[in-house]
Amino acid sequence: MFLISVIMVPFNNLQAGDLHITSIGLGFNFRGEYSRSLGFSHDYSVMGNMELNDIFTAGAGFSLGGAGNEFNLKAFCSGHYAPFSNLPLKLNVAYILNAIPEYEMNSHSIFPWLSWDWRQAGIALGVSFRFTNFFGSAPVFEPVLSLSGYYNFWNGENFTAGLRVANFNEFYTGNFGSLSIGLNGRYTLNERCTLTGALELIQSGIDGLSTTFYGVVFTGGVRFLW
Repeated sequence: MFLISVIMVPFNNLQAGDLHITSIGLGFNFRGEYSRSLGFSHDYSVMGNMELNDIFTAGAGFSLGGAGNEFNLKAFCSGHYAPFSNLPLKLNVAYILNAIPEYEMNSHSIFPWLSWDWRQAGIALGVSFRFTNFFGSAPVFEPVLSLSGYYNFWNGENFTAGLRVANFNEFYTGNFGSLSIGLNGRYTLNERCTLTGALELIQSGIDGLSTTFYGVVFTGGVRFLW
């Protein structure tokens, strides 16, 4: 009954007022990666989102680039629901596609998760239901525990910096042991435009207690908000 009540709250609110757009966001990213298995990789991505009544957010994006020497395509669509105005709790779900045409590789993930986002710190936890196939073979199903956490050690008026540990992002859900440790920064130029950057170290094997350095990633981007 509690879950039904939570789900019905926003619909009751929408019946009392008009459905309206709270904000629209658009972002562009460049990502460069060096890994022990693929060497140098890079991709360029575009993302957008729309928030309705400060409760629902719908987002989508796609990314084109190279995984080593091979062309790589990534895409996602997502939905986010904030049921409480006084708590930073969100219910989230996403569909994520990863594809390398040269290997006829397709990975499809359905990813529900919960997130709790304060200004200074936050956590997220969910399960990615991933289906992967190569060269037309039968899909391999993998349920993967996905988690992240961040802590902002600098929260200025225009500049924010912090640390993040995670095994997923907008375009990818990794294995449990594929945690990345990243230093993130965000600089607000004005109320419409923000610059973003991140430097991540990728490792593997933490679930087997034998952590091994795997690669390093740099991401830079810009966000626009209306």
